[in-house]
Amino acid sequence: MKTVKNLVLLFIVALSVHSCKVSDLTSSKLVNKTANKVATKAIYGNYSWASDNLNVTTFRNGDPITEAKTDEEWVQAAQEGKPAWCYLNNDPANGKKYGKLYNWYAVSDPRGLAPEGYRIPTNSDFEKLIESTGVSAANHRKKELVKGGKTGFNSKLGGYRGEDGYFHKDGKETRYWASNKNKTNPTRAHALYIGGKYDMSDAGDFRLASGFYVRCIKE
Repeated sequence: MKTVKNLVLLFIVALSVHSCKVSDLTSSKLVNKTANKVATKAIYGNYSWASDNLNVTTFRNGDPITEAKTDEEWVQAAQEGKPAWCYLNNDPANGKKYGKLYNWYAVSDPRGLAPEGYRIPTNSDFEKLIESTGVSAANHRKKELVKGGKTGFNSKLGGYRGEDGYFHKDGKETRYWASNKNKTNPTRAHALYIGGKYDMSDAGDFRLASGFYVRCIKE
């Protein structure tokens, strides 16, 4: 009888340990459980991009990032050089669809915006991604960068937020931050833009107060 009880006890302990491991994989304690769960897609060489846009509200160390819910809050955060995020059109439903928009102060914060095991792409990464489209004309690259394109980047055209707090181009354009500033103009940072009025897709540089998406690279 004692042997049976011991076996039952061992079974319960083993089950508890297994349950903890499973729950840890989906725990809210993870900085970004979405980025850690989704598969990554190899785009070129040994680079693998996260399948989804970043969707975190804390830095890697757990410190919260301020949500800017109004135009005034967005502008003020940039004026004070503080990190901020928002949903497109301040609508949480867009967070599920596109992820979150961040100002560059969030991207460059030393506490780390990218989850453990990921990094923010550089402008050089974007240039290589553009090269992988195999298309020289900037106004013909979009189809290779959105869903169904040969790069596998599968971008959604989730718009962006201007430095004035206004939202733009939902369904027509999107932009992604790089980790580095423009060396000759430190008031601007590099980014990838896809789509827009002339369907242009290329690497450019934009004001730090802008709100763009982030697509991480797996280290």
